[in-house]
Amino acid sequence: MKLYAFRIYEAGVLVHEYLPYKSGETVGLYDTVTGDVKLNSVDGANAFEYGGGMGYGKFAGAKTVLTVSPAGTSINPHKAATLSAFAPGAIRYIWTRNGEVLAGASGPEITVVWESPKKVGGTPVYGVTPVFLKDGVKVLGEEATAKVTMLPLGMVLILR
Repeated sequence: MKLYAFRIYEAGVLVHEYLPYKSGETVGLYDTVTGDVKLNSVDGANAFEYGGGMGYGKFAGAKTVLTVSPAGTSINPHKAATLSAFAPGAIRYIWTRNGEVLAGASGPEITVVWESPKKVGGTPVYGVTPVFLKDGVKVLGEEATAKVTMLPLGMVLILR
């Protein structure tokens, strides 16, 4: 049996969406709604097979989802935006800006703070690559990217 994903609705509202999860010897179900990992607690039960269309990026056909929040907007002067990634089963993430790795950024979210458009040299491209653990070996998924436009300060008029 292969388990890809399943959803549970109550009164038409999604309350659980389970995706296969594996980290080392730990096998379970990742709930995308609550963020919990449910482990198999039934003695003697057969473990499900982790694989199919979710998980290991280019190795299983899954895509990393990268969103810019708020979606489709630019960063105003002295403001910030959050980039977030979701790749089922990822143990960490590698974030880049214009191809350069961002030191210390290994979680599913980063905050991008406004910088002068002249300083950043145009519109920076942020990328994220999920890292999976498959049979004790770290495997890179597919990179996802997003452009973040830094708006200029604007113009100041002094009337005398």
